[in-house]
Amino acid sequence: MKELMELQREMNQALIISSLRQHELTEIAEKAVAALAESEAKIRITAEETRALLEAEVKHRTADLLAANEQLQGFTYSVAHDLRQQIRGISSNASILLLDASDALDNESKRTLDRLVDSARKLATLVDDLLGYARLGRQEPNKVPFDFSALAEEVAAFQIERGKCSTNTVFKIEPGLYARGDLLLIRIVVENLLDNACKYSRKTEYPVIEVGHADRGFYIRDNGIGFDMQFQPKLFQPFERLHPESEFTGTGIGLANVKRIVEKHGGKVWAEGKAGAGATFHFSLE
Repeated sequence: MKELMELQREMNQALIISSLRQHELTEIAEKAVAALAESEAKIRITAEETRALLEAEVKHRTADLLAANEQLQGFTYSVAHDLRQQIRGISSNASILLLDASDALDNESKRTLDRLVDSARKLATLVDDLLGYARLGRQEPNKVPFDFSALAEEVAAFQIERGKCSTNTVFKIEPGLYARGDLLLIRIVVENLLDNACKYSRKTEYPVIEVGHADRGFYIRDNGIGFDMQFQPKLFQPFERLHPESEFTGTGIGLANVKRIVEKHGGKVWAEGKAGAGATFHFSLE
């Protein structure tokens, strides 16, 4: 009986000790959970502060970049404007000299002045294109619905009237096309693309220029000389030319303007072509 009571006492002590240890373990676990929650809160606060600092830094750098870009565009516009006046003065004086002193000049001198006038004219055109390119960077589009087919028909007729296209050029313009955008700016896009289509298909025996709509936007296609796709990234860069000016005239700004206008509308522009097998220019507006 005494042994049984002793065993019972030891069991009671063991239960008490076990209960105390369980309580201690519970307290330790609760402290660990609290510490973990505190650490998570600190990490969360730190992450939020870091994100806020990064966002502030990004905004600051973006503002600096926009300001620098605005200053650069203003500088470009100012310089180009001043250059245009000087170039016109050179061209005018050379033309006057050719007219007033023609009898006193030998043939080589006349040819030199002719080249000077031609170079000044080309440079003036380039400066005008640069001014246009700078203006496009600041101009926000005024988007309205318009008849895209009618616009393409009008521009095509204008190209024919100016003699930009071969007399036997066939235009195939899909009817019933509508778009939403700045009519004046999109006209510049269509003019540049149709001008290129006419220019690079002039040597084709039966030039055909198509204007239509695809799933991702509009396209203008010609069956002219085309281009090698490895040079495609250069097409929309200012002053990049795939052909010598002696063969195809131009300033190298037209497609850069197209890209800038299309991107101002929230769209994309891209091209597909093959050397000797024509080119297709695609663009979307939104």
